[in-house]
Amino acid sequence: MKQGSDLSRLASLALFGAAFIWGTSFVIMKDVSDCLPPSLLLAIRFTIACILLALISVKRLKKLDKSYIFPGILIGTMLFSAYLVQTYGLIGTTPGKNAFLTASYCIITPFLFWFVSKKRPDRYHIISAVVCLSGILLISVDFGSEKLLSVATGDVLTLVCGFFYAAHIVAIATTANDKDPMLITILQFGVAAILSWGSYGILDAFDLAPLSLEGADFGSLVIQLLYLACACTAATLFLQNFGQKYAHPTGAAVILTFEAVFGALFSLLLGREEGFSFVRACGFVLVFLAVVISETKLSFMKPNQKINKNTIRRTTMKVIVCRDYAEMSTKAARMIAGQLILKPDSVLGLATGSTPEGTYKELIKLYEGGLIDFSDVKSYNLDEYYPIKPDNDQSYKYFMDHHLFNHINIKKENVHIPNGMMENPDVECREYDKMVEQAGGIDLQILGIGQNGHIAFNEPDSSFYYETHLTNLTASTIEANSRFFDSIDDVPKQAITMGLGTIMKAKKIVLLASGKNKHEAIAHLLGDKITSAVPATLLKVHPDVVIICDEAAYNG
Repeated sequence: MKQGSDLSRLASLALFGAAFIWGTSFVIMKDVSDCLPPSLLLAIRFTIACILLALISVKRLKKLDKSYIFPGILIGTMLFSAYLVQTYGLIGTTPGKNAFLTASYCIITPFLFWFVSKKRPDRYHIISAVVCLSGILLISVDFGSEKLLSVATGDVLTLVCGFFYAAHIVAIATTANDKDPMLITILQFGVAAILSWGSYGILDAFDLAPLSLEGADFGSLVIQLLYLACACTAATLFLQNFGQKYAHPTGAAVILTFEAVFGALFSLLLGREEGFSFVRACGFVLVFLAVVISETKLSFMKPNQKINKNTIRRTTMKVIVCRDYAEMSTKAARMIAGQLILKPDSVLGLATGSTPEGTYKELIKLYEGGLIDFSDVKSYNLDEYYPIKPDNDQSYKYFMDHHLFNHINIKKENVHIPNGMMENPDVECREYDKMVEQAGGIDLQILGIGQNGHIAFNEPDSSFYYETHLTNLTASTIEANSRFFDSIDDVPKQAITMGLGTIMKAKKIVLLASGKNKHEAIAHLLGDKITSAVPATLLKVHPDVVIICDEAAYNG
C-alpha cells in the first residue's frame, strides 16, 4: 500500500516537473527567436530530441514497420505546424499570453474530434468553450486602446497554433492507438525536424529567415537550445509518460494545466508581460478554469458516494453480498448452472477479466461433476481488444479458451468472440449484433464493472443507445489493464465492445464485483442517479439484474 502511495506522489512530482519545465520554455523560446528564425530554431530542437530518444530506444526501433509511415508523417506534420505557428506567434506577443492562448487546444480538441469521429462533446466541453472564449477576449483585446477590437497578430497566430495542437492530438487518437508511443514520438520528431530544415532552406533562399546574432552570447544561445531540446522536449516526455502511468487521470490533467500558469508566472517575474493588467489577469484565470473544466469535468469536486440502503430497497435490482471473492464466485456459478439446467440451449453473454475467473473455475467443477452440460449452449463475449490477434496470450479469445472453453464440452461453432483483427469494424460489429438476435438474444449476461463504472468497454459518457462498436479506451482503463501486459505501452488503445443498447436487451443480467477498489462504482450503481458518466447506472432500468459482490466492494 505504501509503495503505491509513494509511486503516486512521485507521479505527481513528475507531472509538476513537466509542467514547470514547459512553463519556462515560453520565455526561452522568446529569447532564442530574437536570434534565430523559428524554422531554424525548431530544426535544431527537433533534431537533437529525435536523435536523443532514438539512442535511448535503440531496441524499440526494431519494431518499426511500414504501418508507422502514415501516422508518423501526419502526426509529425501537425506537430511541426503547431510549433512553427506558435513560435511565430511568440514573436508578436508576450510569453504569458502565448502560454495561456496555446492552452486553448484543450477546448478545441473535443470539437475537432467531434468533426472527425462524430462523437458529440459533452456539456463540460461546451461550458469550457464558452469560458475559454471569454478568457481569450480579456487576454487578447486591448480595452485601453482607441481601437477597442484590435487584436495582436501574435495572439491570432497563437490561437491558430492551438488548433494545430488539437489536430495533433486527434491525429494520434485516430491513427496511432495501436502503435508504440515512443516510436511514434521519435518518428514525429524526425518528421518535424525534416520539415523544419526544409522550411528554413526555402525561407533562407529568399532571404526570409535572417539570423540576428549581432551582440548575442553564443555560449548562452547553445545552452538555451540544448535546454529546449533535451529538457523541454525529451525529458518532459519521460516525466509525462511516467506521471500519467501512475497518477489518477483527473489529477494528471489538473497538474498539466499548470504549464500555462508557470509560463505566465515566469514571464511576469522576468518583466516580459508588457501591458499586464487586472483584466488580462482575469482572462488568464478564465482560460485556466476552462482547461480544468474540459480536462477533469470537475470530477474532483464530486464527493465519494456511499451506498444508500433505502435506495437498494426501492430498486428492482437484487443485491447479494458475499463474505469474499470465493463465495461470490460460487454463487455466480450456481446461478449460471441453474440457468443451464432450466434451459440447456441457453445463450450466455460472457465477460473477461480477473473478476469472473473464479466463476469459470466453479463452472468447470460443476461440469466435471456431471451437474451441467454445455453441448447445446451458445456463447457471445462482450468485447475484445483491437487490434489483437486471437493467438495473442492477452487476447480475450485466448483468455476464454484458457479459463473456460478448453475445459468444457461447448462446441467451437457455438462460441462467438468479437474479431480483434476486423478489417471493417462498422460492418462486422453490425453482423455480430445480428448473430445475437438470430440466436434468440442473450438469456443470461455476465458483467464485471470497472473502477470508473464502465461495463464491457463502454467508458464514461458512452451513449446509452450504442450497440456493438469500436471504441477508444480511457487512460484509467488502460492503466487498470496494464497489469496483464509487460508494460502499459503494450496495452491496446481501442476495443470492440457490445454497446449498452445491446447489453440491455439481455433477458437477465448478473453483475459481479470484488474488492475495495470497486466500492465507488457499486455505490454509484446503487445510488439514485442514472448518468452516462457512470455507464453501469443504466442497469437500474433493466427488469432483471442481480448484483453479486463481496463485502469489500459493498462496504468499501
